[in-house]
Parts: sequence; structure tokens; C-alpha cells
Amino acid sequence: MRASEKYFSEFLGTLILLLSIVGSGIMGQNLSQNEGVILLANSLAIGFTLTFLIITFGKRSGAHFNPAVSIARTLTDTFTGIHYSSIIPFVLSQFLGAITALIVLKRIYKI
Repeated sequence: MRASEKYFSEFLGTLILLLSIVGSGIMGQNLSQNEGVILLANSLAIGFTLTFLIITFGKRSGAHFNPAVSIARTLTDTFTGIHYSSIIPFVLSQFLGAITALIVLKRIYKI
């Protein structure tokens, strides 16, 4: 597997995860005034999205989708870690995925 596939998987996974987290929160606020319903809808959306992403990208990139997790996996030998030379591209792709998700959400919800 090529390194570019790993980085693109982290980019795309982070993008989709943030779209789910922020988008479901905004839609929950728009669709209901009941905080319990909002939290339940948001939690279910995030849980299903994260499950899908882990199944889809887990074997390809490790499905970190979070720079803190990637850095921790680099610094520890508890798990199969990321090589030191790969940490900057991993974190950069996650940040780019997050920024892209926020740009998309800004255009969708006009916030």
C-alpha cells in the first residue's frame, strides 16, 4: 500500500467525521428544541459514522482521524505505531481534512 493512500484515507476520514459531528449538531438544533433528542441524534450520527470510517479505513491508515491519537501512536510502543517520518504527513492530512470540512459546512449552513 502506498503512503499517499494512507494520508488520503486520514484526510477523507477526518473530513467525513467532522462533517458528521458538526453537521448533526447543527441539524439537531434546527429540527428539535428538546435537548435530549438533540444529544441522542448527534450521538447516534457520530457513532454510526465513526464505526463506518473505522471499518472502511482501519486497515488502510489505522483510522486515527485525530492528530493527538497519531502523535500518541508515534510516541508509544503499546500499539503498532506510526513511523516517526510519517507523523508530519499524517497530522497535516488530518488538519487539511478538518479545514476542508469546516469550509464545506460554512457553505452548506451559511455560518
